[in-house]
Amino acid sequence: QILILGILALWGGYSLIPANEESLEKKFVLAAGENKEVCLTVYPDQELNLTFAATEPVYYDIHTHDEDEVTYHRYENPTVHSKSELNPNKKDYFCAQWKNQGQGVAEVVYQLEVKPIDPDGNYLRRNVVFKVDQNSPKTIQVFEENSENLLNSFNLPSEVQNFALSAAEDQLTVLLAREVQLISVKDGSLLKRISVNDFPSF
Repeated sequence: QILILGILALWGGYSLIPANEESLEKKFVLAAGENKEVCLTVYPDQELNLTFAATEPVYYDIHTHDEDEVTYHRYENPTVHSKSELNPNKKDYFCAQWKNQGQGVAEVVYQLEVKPIDPDGNYLRRNVVFKVDQNSPKTIQVFEENSENLLNSFNLPSEVQNFALSAAEDQLTVLLAREVQLISVKDGSLLKRISVNDFPSF
């Protein structure tokens, strides 16, 4: 069983990366009637820049979801090129969507950047996902969001039963067979160890 813990933002906890290196350029093909979404987390101190070009006109939007409610931050009728910049006022999960409602095939090339709003900022947040390793249940792996790029891993003394992220997003609480460990998200160091026997029984 894989345990997945949502999304976390780190200030270079595992590897500091220059802001100008967090840029993705990708392309995809949309058949007639198809659509494509690319989603990622953006924080209030970040700026989302997205540029694309298409071989055929496509509908394009950037939106967020709040349960069943969809909020559109950008929406364009059929176009072959667009450039968007967003500065969110709160942490949110943004999705860019392209729709090909034409009769032919459209090839889309896009470049996506997330960078600090402060031009003097040296580093940006890296959004990551925590998972328990399928092949080694004693290990919690840290992956870059929306990819299989392994950034780091935490090795525990026994199999991980469960884990959770603190509200401040700086600690992992890990439940093992005989104890609970508090681990620093920044460097993986052990902050505290609590024996299961120390918990009150009811």
